[in-house]
Amino acid sequence: MATIRRVVIGGGPGGYIAAIRAAQLGFTTACIDDWSRADGKPAPGGTCTNVGCIPSKALLQSSETLRARRATRSPTHGIDVKGLSIDVGACWRARTRSSRRTTTASCTCSRRTRSRSSTASARFAGKDGDALEDQRRRPGRGGAQRRST
Repeated sequence: MATIRRVVIGGGPGGYIAAIRAAQLGFTTACIDDWSRADGKPAPGGTCTNVGCIPSKALLQSSETLRARRATRSPTHGIDVKGLSIDVGACWRARTRSSRRTTTASCTCSRRTRSRSSTASARFAGKDGDALEDQRRRPGRGGAQRRST
């Protein structure tokens, strides 16, 4: 088994890119992220991808689409929008698809560059932070779950 030369803690927007780049430069690399889906599959990306930025923007896009459709009303030109409604469940499913696409893409990129990934919680330990403690993650319940520390 090869010695891992670079460890990246966190598979968020910066972390998985750092792990991929290190692997491209020839380092044996591991990326540790503590998010997983209810089915146990990894969901790297941290808060941003799983419950923060990406899902929030997906929901904002849904509400912006609704607002734009309401704004298209123009009685002068004979345009009137009636019966416009919002299906919150469908918006939520779109949000979940958006997050899942992003996490799947980061897993695919990691595999292609041969960067190893681990669903675990990690922190630096030791006098100078030169050791790494790793605690394996059990699958979450519901959507993407972060390990409680």
